[in-house]
Amino acid sequence: MELDADSQQLILPGCAAEVPTDWLTKRMHTSDGGWQFRHKNEVVAAPSGLLDDAFISLIKKVLPTRRRLAIAVSRVQPGIVLGPAIQLALTCLVIKSGREGAADQTVPFPLLCGERIVIASRSHAVRDLLAESIISFERQTTRVCQFPTFRVKRTGDLEPGFFGRLDRKHRPNVFDDSPQFVLYDYSPLPAGARVGRCRVMLAELAEVDTPETTSRMLSFADASSAQFIITLVSYYDTTKIAQLRTNGFHVVAVRSLGGEGSVSYPTLSAVDAATPLRPKVSLELIDTSSSAAISLARAYVQLAGLRKALNDEEPPRVVRSAWGILGALATAPAPIQRLEIARRRHPGMTTLNHALERLQLPFLGDASGRARGVTLLRWPEVMRCLTAAYDGGRQRDAGADSAHCSVRR
Repeated sequence: MELDADSQQLILPGCAAEVPTDWLTKRMHTSDGGWQFRHKNEVVAAPSGLLDDAFISLIKKVLPTRRRLAIAVSRVQPGIVLGPAIQLALTCLVIKSGREGAADQTVPFPLLCGERIVIASRSHAVRDLLAESIISFERQTTRVCQFPTFRVKRTGDLEPGFFGRLDRKHRPNVFDDSPQFVLYDYSPLPAGARVGRCRVMLAELAEVDTPETTSRMLSFADASSAQFIITLVSYYDTTKIAQLRTNGFHVVAVRSLGGEGSVSYPTLSAVDAATPLRPKVSLELIDTSSSAAISLARAYVQLAGLRKALNDEEPPRVVRSAWGILGALATAPAPIQRLEIARRRHPGMTTLNHALERLQLPFLGDASGRARGVTLLRWPEVMRCLTAAYDGGRQRDAGADSAHCSVRR
């Protein structure tokens, strides 16, 4: 199903979610306000757009009934759950204030002051990002770490007063009555451990995380009696998606128009903008049982392995192009044969088959010596798996393999 973005509504199978235009959302989009954080020694505003607003809407409108929701994106950028966590906490404060024109025009969420929001991520950069984040409204600045923040110790106990890299003299006073944040890094809990009760859990499952990480997330959710769980996962990661579905998660994949580039900011819109070959905004339900999905998963494993081997090295352009081809195959809205015909007729596009042929002999002039060697070593297997994914996709029936819901720009 497709719906014009002017209607500001996303239709999902069995539910509808309005893209919010409430008071809080508008305030988060002001030029001099909203969520800001330190990036490369300067304070920048977190870029947000329709996808971020749709994500918040799904949380507020769908989660209270679905309880477990998994959002699949092209890449899980560390800190991508911080924006939604901050908005839920602010929603609680706005509703509590009772301010006319604000509280009555903000979509509520069943979270009360004093209740906890779990932010689960293996990356310790998330802690520092939270500690250095600020919220600006009407020239008033509030540090996010003024919300009571706790760290989960290996015993399962909560350690209060976590401020990341902030030195002691810059640590602000915390709020007395507000939602609280709990930071969990997927460390295993002792058998039978019980964590203080938490209301909401927002979790990041990165590409390098294993199914064991998913199991630890679920175990922590049980130990903390979390009522609402939102997980972000790569839509190429069919193993974790199948694991989440088995545990009662409703999975929705998000994709849209974007160009090649590195991901710097932890928002859905920023991640999406750095994902190549996206023709439109789309929400797609994923089927992980098809042969095409298995081929795509194998290609994903190879590219993820290459990315891990590169470590902090800047990936060559051919690697980013390979990710783009994989993304186009994973989210093709029609059988590959018809998609190729459409791309061939479009003056600004090339066919996926032609793009694959060009990658057979990769140009690595833009890569460092180490990155060139690592890429050449793994490239034959990467291309073999990508070609197999393309051949498998040509036989995929789009109607049987996926159900689509999209928002055109």
